[in-house]
Order: sequence, then structure tokens, then C-alpha cells
Amino acid sequence: MSGYARFASTHQPEDEWVLETIDDDFRAHAQPIEIADLIVEIVDRLPNDTPALRYVGAGLLEDLLFDAEPATIQHVADAAERNPNLRSALAVVYPVKYGQAGYEELQDLVRAEIGQLKDTRLKGH
Repeated sequence: MSGYARFASTHQPEDEWVLETIDDDFRAHAQPIEIADLIVEIVDRLPNDTPALRYVGAGLLEDLLFDAEPATIQHVADAAERNPNLRSALAVVYPVKYGQAGYEELQDLVRAEIGQLKDTRLKGH
């Protein structure tokens, strides 16, 4: 997971292999809860409030949550309650399905992070 965290931070070509590994190997064979735990492990390795967290949110996390079962969404929500980096990553997840069970609660959980992100964009940072 350090390879993915490093790629999310630096986008160095020598770390691109990890994208293929996660896409081809892990996602194809892992259960959604395992993938969620992997994502938590990745965001724990990243600095707070960074573009790398947003990269993970808009990539792996968004892919996981699209059409996710309510149990997966709840698992992510439970982890996000105690993990500020995961909340920062969740703040950029494109609205998956507005009617999806648990989605509104997930958005409520990261409302402060979404507000901070909007403030940063308005200030031009």
C-alpha cells in the first residue's frame, strides 16, 4: 500500500505498477469490505488534507462506493467517523447515487470537509 500512497502523492511513473496491481488483482478477487480496509490503510499513509487524499477519493474510493451495498457504505462511514484522512478523501467522491441507501448519511458525515474544500477552491488554493 505504500506504493499506492507514494503514487497518489508523487505520480512518479515508476510507481504506476501499483495501479494495475490493484485494478487487476485486488479488485477482481477481494470483497468490498476488504477493499474499503485497503483504502483506509492507504489514506492513513498520506499527509492530512492533501491532493493525494483527493486522488484516492476520486479514484479508488469513488469506484468502491458506486453501486455499493449498504453494508459497504456503512463500513466506510464507520471508519470515516474516526479517520479524518478518510473523511477528506470522501469529500471529493462524486455523488454515486442520490437514492442509494446510506449515501445521505455519508455526505452528512463529511459535510465539514466538503465546506473546507469549497472554501479552499474559492480562495484559489
